[in-house]
Formats: sequence, C-alpha cells, structure tokens
Amino acid sequence: MMPVNPYRFRHGKWGRIFVSAAGPLMNLFIAAVVLTILGCIIDPQTATSASNGFNVEIFLLTGGFLNLILFALNMLPVPPLDGSNILANLSNTIAGWYRHPQAQMSGLLLFFLLIWTNMFSVVFTWAQIGAANYAGFIWSLTH
Repeated sequence: MMPVNPYRFRHGKWGRIFVSAAGPLMNLFIAAVVLTILGCIIDPQTATSASNGFNVEIFLLTGGFLNLILFALNMLPVPPLDGSNILANLSNTIAGWYRHPQAQMSGLLLFFLLIWTNMFSVVFTWAQIGAANYAGFIWSLTH
C-alpha cells in the first residue's frame, strides 16, 4: 500500500478515485502492451511447442494473463482492494460501512470464500480467453 496524503489532492474525492484506479489501470495497460507485442510477432492460433518463439509466446501470454487477473481482482469492491476505495469515494453510505473494523474482516472472509468456492475460476477463464482473443485480434490486424 502506497502512502497517500489526500489533503494534497486538487480534486477532492475524484483525486482519491484516480489514485485508487491507477494500479488496476496500469495492470490493464501492461496487459494490453504485452498482448499487443505477442499478437504482432506470433500467431497465437498456430503457435506450438515446436515453434522457435514458443518460450517468448508463453512468457508474453502469461504476462498478459496475469495482469488481466490482477486488474480484475483489484477491482473487486472488497476492502482493502482498490475497488473498495473507488466505491467508497462514490458513495457516502458505503464509505461509512467500510470505516467499521468489521468491514475489513468481512472483506477478508468474502475473499477467502471466493477462493474456497472456486469462484476465481471465472476470473481466470475470462482472463485466459480475453488474452488469447486480444492477441489473435492483433495478429489479424497486422498480418
């Protein structure tokens, strides 16, 4: 967690929202850059382990995939993730609820419940399909 002084923001609550959104948006930007590079140099539909660039393909695809997962998980409105800070700055009612000590504990329990019930597989599947489709789209544009 980066230390931030909200009194130095010029735009009040919007400054807090921008700071909270910066991390997830950077993950999305990194994923886009890495997957664009992948789509420009390797056809993701026909690349195999026998191809020369397979290690590069796996590296780039994994980098894009992991950054998409980090983006999705960071945007969950569960304290202390960035999604909860964005939501708290948009709603005073939710901000009041997040200030209670029980909110931190219930957010942690919800996070573990999502892991235990394997609900994160939806996020992983979405990220994997999204990464492959985006790289394939870039390949079709450049070749």
